[in-house]
Formats: sequence, C-alpha cells, structure tokens
Amino acid sequence: MTTFLALLGCSTGVLEISPNPLSWGEIDFLGGPPEECDEDEGGCAPTSITLRNSGDVDLSVRADGYDAAYLCVEGFPEGAALELGILPPGASYTLLLSVCGYEPGDLTNEVAGSILFEHDGEGSPSLDWSFTPVRVFEEDTGP
Repeated sequence: MTTFLALLGCSTGVLEISPNPLSWGEIDFLGGPPEECDEDEGGCAPTSITLRNSGDVDLSVRADGYDAAYLCVEGFPEGAALELGILPPGASYTLLLSVCGYEPGDLTNEVAGSILFEHDGEGSPSLDWSFTPVRVFEEDTGP
C-alpha cells in the first residue's frame, strides 16, 4: 500500500501559458491601428493564448477575476469566471483575449494586470498582460 501512495504522489499536473507575458503595446481607441479595434465586435488586437497541461494527470482549470473593464474573452460573458473544464495530459486549450476598454485617466499610461489560472495540479500560474490606451487624432492638413 505504501508503494501505491508514493506513486500517486509523483503524478502531477502542470499548466503552461503561452505567450506570457502578453504586451499589446499601444492600442488606438480612435479606430487607427490595429484596425480590428471594435468593442462591439470583440475588442482590439485579438490574441490567442494557449494553456497546456504538460503534466501527467487531468487538470480542472478555472480562472476568476480577470478585469472586464479592460479585457474581453471570446465565448465568455463579460466578467464571468472562466470555467475551462478538464484538460487532459498533453492537451491544450486556446483562449482569444482582446483589449476592450480603458478607464478615465488611463490614456497614455500603461495599464497592466494578471489573470490567475487555478487548477488541481502544482502551482497556479498567472498570465501577465499590459497595454497603453491612446487616441490618435488625424491631423487636418486642409485643402
């Protein structure tokens, strides 16, 4: 019985996040680059994040507390907990994150945060993210 328990103790689940950290740089909320910046259509600069179970046991993965004032996650209601379900060993899950807004006073200042991914394996990794909201007005060159 002791050997069996020792073997169970060796099995772990490890969650890897890529890319991490995620830096969008400047996001122009006035409609300039990136051109896909439409809050009603899912946000600015959609970026795929891959969560991978590099361990040898199933992981039940969940993230809570991402800042919906700044981020959108495709397929999840605004501010909802991200219940990602079971991730088997070697499997991966892709999330599409976008910048969706900024708060008054944030313009030209870097905004940063993190999303903590909880699971039933070792550690709880976080995804660190950042961007700088700007509003670039086109110069009127006249006739």
